[in-house]
Amino acid sequence: MRADKKEIPALTGLRGVAALFVVFTHYFVWCATFDWKTAPRWLIELFHTSDHGMTLFFTLSGFVITYNYFEFGWDETPLRSFFRFAWLRFSRLYPALLLFIVLTINPRPLAALTEHPFNTWVMLHVFNLETWIPAKFAGVLPINGTFSVIWSISTEFMLYFMFALAVIVGHGFHRRGQGKLFLAILALIGIALILLAIIPSMRAPLYLHLWQPMEPLTDTDWDRWFFYLSPYFRITNFALGAAAAWMVMYRHKTIVTYRAYFSAVALVAAILMLSFHVFVTVGRLVPVLNGALLPIAELLTALLFALIMVDSQSDTFINRALSSRSLVTIGNISYSLYLFHEFSPRLGVYQPGVAFSWIAVPRSILNFGMSFLLAIALAYGLWCVVERPAQRWLRALIPDRRRQLPVPIETAEPRTS
Repeated sequence: MRADKKEIPALTGLRGVAALFVVFTHYFVWCATFDWKTAPRWLIELFHTSDHGMTLFFTLSGFVITYNYFEFGWDETPLRSFFRFAWLRFSRLYPALLLFIVLTINPRPLAALTEHPFNTWVMLHVFNLETWIPAKFAGVLPINGTFSVIWSISTEFMLYFMFALAVIVGHGFHRRGQGKLFLAILALIGIALILLAIIPSMRAPLYLHLWQPMEPLTDTDWDRWFFYLSPYFRITNFALGAAAAWMVMYRHKTIVTYRAYFSAVALVAAILMLSFHVFVTVGRLVPVLNGALLPIAELLTALLFALIMVDSQSDTFINRALSSRSLVTIGNISYSLYLFHEFSPRLGVYQPGVAFSWIAVPRSILNFGMSFLLAIALAYGLWCVVERPAQRWLRALIPDRRRQLPVPIETAEPRTS
């Protein structure tokens, strides 16, 4: 039997951490009053936390979606549950997303919107398809394109569909007494993805047979798309988060009984996460995880985050810190913070082309601080004026007979780049 579900503040705090990981990486570059590429390498890598933020984002998404939607009437009314699930996710993510797209294309001439393939590029983002296929425009992948950060929303929506499909099909196997067969199929898929991550020579035959709808991808582009952007490998992060949620829901008594052990594991995972950043990202002391095997580093990071999530309901120092008012507030507004944080640094003072010097650091810190405060204020305003009202209005459109299904508590959402 699962434990009664309740909101987990530490997860909302983790959502805030994921957003901050992204903001810190971007603001180190955007708020610098010097050419950031001339800064010491260790300093650049110290602030390069966005990769951790993305991995945390997708792992956390797996936990939250499973925690809130695993028991959602999938067995009894699969189609109704699917469309309701899709509408709830649409109402959560699309209002702010569409506003972001409009503000991003607004400075462009109207003529540009009718030019192919830019209009195709815009439509891919509007319908959240840009990471489902290896799309490249003007020489760059979605993460470096006009709309940059919203690539993760595309990946997230496909993960939602994969989750819904897996639950519906899984129920079908279970009714036929073939639940173990279904789990075996999922395990084989997971093993295949891990082998692709471990053995780079296996990737070329796969890439060779994939469709390139806009521009051809280089070997580096292919790895970047498949392992970092696409949902087809990010499903591993999502699955680890889902497994953590399953533990919290259905092995709650075990966690309570052995609380001290689970808390110790979570503490070790947090320490290893910090060490991982220092020794792998900053120190580059584990070169095997920094080249073609970087996906393995992402998997290890996702595993550490999942271990922390399993113990997210304990009264530990980590969870008290994650449940602090400041982090929970940032977690609540993290979606708008993630989408719109690029706008406030444009108001700063810069000296492009100037080489790094420690004398320039105080001004960069001032730019960073002011931009961050403005980004928080903007995100909070959008959360109050756009996100919550639009979500309430859209969800009110669901007919009463469907509203009888529980509307889950939002404890965490995506964001990062």
